Amino acid sequence: MSKKKPNVITVFVDDLGIGDVSAFNPDSKIKTENIDRLARRGMRFYDSHATSSICSPSRYGLLTGRYNWRSNLKSYVLPGDSKSLIPEGRRTIAHMLKDQGYRTDAVGKWHLGLKWQRKEFNDYEAYGLDPEDFEERDYIVGRDGAFDWSAKKETELGTAPFEGLDIDFSEPITFGPNQSCAVLCMGSESC
Repeated sequence: MSKKKPNVITVFVDDLGIGDVSAFNPDSKIKTENIDRLARRGMRFYDSHATSSICSPSRYGLLTGRYNWRSNLKSYVLPGDSKSLIPEGRRTIAHMLKDQGYRTDAVGKWHLGLKWQRKEFNDYEAYGLDPEDFEERDYIVGRDGAFDWSAKKETELGTAPFEGLDIDFSEPITFGPNQSCAVLCMGSESC
């Protein structure tokens, strides 16, 4: 008879302190009953460390086990339409769990970039936008190796009020959180 493996759930939350969750702090002003139930039935860790105080680098560190500034991102966070910060060959905690027979999934904020299929142009019309209202830029943070916010002045960064105008959302993502699959297939039996 084989022993059943425990479920592994990692909850990675921005801007949450240990005192905010009532399982860790009975005097918390917020009662987190569902999180408390998970804590009672599972394991709690009281001594944790983050490699960064912001989302993209700290997620990179958790998933890869590497110091986050060894990635291409040297400051700040990735925009939502960025290319993947984790190289396709880099093993992650998901790979290690899959090696042990687990199925993995990612839910919620990813903020590490994805391998989007792109259109050859910014599709302003699809979103009812007038291209005359936007300045085209050569340098877009999170694209084509441009991960360093400090490399350009803020006026040259290529951030726009609307990201992803060139993403073809009718096509599947070809690389992302479930990295061992050829196509992103979160929760699918084929992974």
